[in-house]
Formats: sequence, C-alpha cells, structure tokens
Amino acid sequence: MRVVLAGGGTAGHIEPALALADALRQLDPNIGITCLGTERGLETRLVPARGYELQLVPAVPLPRALTPQLLTVPGRLAGAINTAASIMERVQADVLVGFGGYVATPAYLGARRRGVPIVVHEANPRPGLANRLGARLTDHVFTGHPNTPLPKAQYVGIPLRREIVGLDRLSMGDKARSWFGLEADLPTLLVTGGSQGARSLNGAALG
Repeated sequence: MRVVLAGGGTAGHIEPALALADALRQLDPNIGITCLGTERGLETRLVPARGYELQLVPAVPLPRALTPQLLTVPGRLAGAINTAASIMERVQADVLVGFGGYVATPAYLGARRRGVPIVVHEANPRPGLANRLGARLTDHVFTGHPNTPLPKAQYVGIPLRREIVGLDRLSMGDKARSWFGLEADLPTLLVTGGSQGARSLNGAALG
C-alpha cells in the first residue's frame, strides 16, 4: 500500500500527519509513505528528520486583499495541482490523507483528478479553507474536536506521537520541575495554543 500525506506550514498540520505515518509504519513496515509539503513550511525540516520522503508542491497562498496578485492565483494553483497529481501518479498512491495547510488544496484537487481516494483530518475547531474544500470531495472526514463544522465529519481526536502517548508523567514530574526551575510544592499550569488561537490564549492566561 502507498499512502500520500498532505499537511504543511505549521506543526499543527505536520505533527498529526507524522503521527499517522508512524502508526502506519508500525502496523506495516513495508508501507510506502510520501509526504507532500511546500518549501516555505516547517515540513522541510520536520519530515526528513523523522525519516520520511518529502515531495515539494508550489505554495499558493491566497492574498488577503484585492491586489493584482489575486489574478495570478488560478495559474499558480493549476501548476500546483499538476505537480501534486504527478507525484501521486509516480508513487502510485492508493490513498491521500490531508491535514490542511497550503499544500492540501492542490493535493485534494490532484487526487480528485487522478481518482485517488481522499481522507481529510481537521485538527482545529474551526476548519481551514483547504479542509473545507477537501471535505466536499470525500465521505471520509475526521476531526480532532467533536463540534467541528464539516459535512460527514466523524470525531476521532488528534493523532499523537508515541513519545507523548507513552510519557510517564509521574516519573518525569520531578525531573521536569528541576529542569525548568519550578517550585516542587506549587501546582504548575501549562497553557498551550497554536495557529490563530495562540495570542488569545496567551492573553487570557496572563489576564
């Protein structure tokens, strides 16, 4: 079986894709896994470091305002779709699993062109543009939050690395407090946030 994973830009897209890759490789060491990304994302560093093949697709960000750049989007998107479709043809992909980000839109459309089955995973409560598109092209839509507004969505949670799932928090607690210089007899609150929610969470925590 040959699986193509499309998720890039930020770790929020890349890490769930790599966690799935690890799980698939554990189930079948001979499974073929190819990751799609763009040269502007963290995937150029994270994917090779985890030992997976990375193929690059041109990034096609949408301008946030009406500018002359908007006129170049259709042509650049067509080129990115062609690249993604060619990669899937070359690796003989059996399925595309998309996690969002710039690379996911051309990946979904390239898979649709090649007749490759599509699976969509949306980790955020508010789905991005790419996954809103991808969800319209498949019946296999999965989410990390129970109320994510996507059609036909099934809540499954977020794929996590084995290092996180298997972490022994009780045995590591004292070491972690010492490492970060935290008081052993005081409770510690860890607040995390990513993407567009990070600033609001930081502000709320400080408040």
